[in-house]
Amino acid sequence: MKTLITTLISLLSLGAFAGVVVYDNHLTYSTAGGGQRSTMVASGWIVLDTQTAQSTEFALYKSHKIFQVMTNTISIHYVNTPGNRQIMVIYDYPGSGASGLGTGTGVATSLIIDSSPISTYNAARTLTVSSSYIFTVNATTYMQTVKGSLTFDSKTTLTQNQIDEDYNSTVGRLTQLLLTEGYTQSD
Repeated sequence: MKTLITTLISLLSLGAFAGVVVYDNHLTYSTAGGGQRSTMVASGWIVLDTQTAQSTEFALYKSHKIFQVMTNTISIHYVNTPGNRQIMVIYDYPGSGASGLGTGTGVATSLIIDSSPISTYNAARTLTVSSSYIFTVNATTYMQTVKGSLTFDSKTTLTQNQIDEDYNSTVGRLTQLLLTEGYTQSD
């Protein structure tokens, strides 16, 4: 099935520049509140639009064959350090009704995100995620931490950028891929 999808994507390739970077994510969500604690491990993707800094997270819970698609409000910053190193910092703003700090940081480098023509984007190959949020549900206060890493997914990035320039279409294609693989989308 994956070979068929890859072949179809290759046949549809337009070779146009699209500013989409896809990261594999491996994150652990720990939530405490109301006298209870829970931990969930998720993998999946983060899709980043290099033009608008839009970000969508695909959280896959493989053992349950469930996934969530979450649009995150982010800002991207670059910090120059001694020795000509540049650090990429992604700030993930808290969702509605929450407060806290969410960041992903990594050393920025030139990533090839399209092969025809060759297009590059200055971003981190690997980002370390460390986030803490506070939110209230039904008068109970909860704290959630998110820890893990994001790793540049060269193959998925190149494939998606060879199809078209549309961030929303990339999110739609990845959603459809998961549904085709038997996953159920959850809120």
